[in-house]
Amino acid sequence: MFELRVAEHSRKPDTKIFEVWNGEEFMASIYPTETGIKVVSKHIADDPEGAIVIEKSPPIPAILIRLTKPSKSG
Repeated sequence: MFELRVAEHSRKPDTKIFEVWNGEEFMASIYPTETGIKVVSKHIADDPEGAIVIEKSPPIPAILIRLTKPSKSG
């Protein structure tokens, strides 16, 4: 069963992230960006829609989700 855990961001003090766990296996991180949220996981399927690659060694697949404020309709 998948579980979300709150953790500290390793590179940005005072920033909380979610870790996604499947039992004892770490599956992904979910954290805020300037424009939305980013999902980072070595378990992301090949070429999903919206996929990006974080240039590290080895490269890490990620999905960047840009969020916008809802429009105010009058």
